[in-house]
Amino acid sequence: MNSLKERVATFKSEIMLADSSQQNEVIIEGNEIIYNELRSVSDKFKTQFEFLQALNYVNRKLEETPDYSTVFSDDCIYRNGISTIVFNREAAELISSAITKFDEFERAWRDENYKVQQKDSYIHARDMLKGLSEKIKAANEDCWQKWLALIDKRVFIEEQVLESQKYNPTQKDNYEKFNREISTLEALKRNRTVTKDCAIRIQELRDSLENLKAQFDLSDFPKDVARFFKAVNSPFETATLDLLTPQVLDWLKSNSKLTNFKVERK
Repeated sequence: MNSLKERVATFKSEIMLADSSQQNEVIIEGNEIIYNELRSVSDKFKTQFEFLQALNYVNRKLEETPDYSTVFSDDCIYRNGISTIVFNREAAELISSAITKFDEFERAWRDENYKVQQKDSYIHARDMLKGLSEKIKAANEDCWQKWLALIDKRVFIEEQVLESQKYNPTQKDNYEKFNREISTLEALKRNRTVTKDCAIRIQELRDSLENLKAQFDLSDFPKDVARFFKAVNSPFETATLDLLTPQVLDWLKSNSKLTNFKVERK
C-alpha cells in the first residue's frame, strides 16, 4: 500500500512539474514575442534618430539660403527650429499619441505581464509605434534625396569640360582628384544607413568638387563659352543672361547641352 501511495505521490509531483514547466514555456514564449516585436521597433527608431542627426546638420547648412525650402518644403513634417529641425503639429500630435498608448501598455504589462500580448493596450501601442517609425523614415528619406539632388546640381560638370582637363599638364592633379572624389561621393550616396558623419563627408566633398571645378582650365574653349562655364562652375559667381551670347548658345546647342540649364530670377 505504501508503495502505491509513494508511486501516486511521485506521479502527482511529476504532473505538477509538467504543468509548471508548460506554464513557464507559455510565459517565456509570450515575453519573447513582445520583446522581439518591440526590439524591432526600437532598432528602427534608433536608425531614424541617427538619420535625424544628419538632417539637423543639413538644416544648419541650408539655413538662410534659397535652398532651404527645396529640402524642408511646406508639406514636410519638419519645420525650421533654432539651428535644428522640429516636428510640425501633425507629427507632434502623432508622437504624443504614441507615448500615451505606450504608457497604457506599460501599465497593463505591470498588471498582466505576458497576457497583455493579446490585449488592445499592447497591440495599439505596437502598431502606433510602427506607424510613427515609418512616417519619420519616409520624411527622412524624402529630405535626404532632395538634399542629394542639390549636391548633384552643385558638383555636376559637362563631360566636355571635364575631359578637356584630362591631358592638360596643369590640370592633371585636379582632374584625377575630381574623379576620385566624385566616385567617393557616389558611394556615400548609396549608403543605406545615414549618419551625421556621412552628411558631413558629403558636404566636404561637395565643397571640394566645386572648388576643383572653378580651377579647371577652359582656355581651349571659345572665349564666351569659357566665361559662361567659369561663372556656372564657380561657387562664388552667378551666370547671368548677359553671358548667354550667340556663341554660347550655339555651343550649347551643338553639344546638346541646352536642357542642362534653366533660367531663374535673381
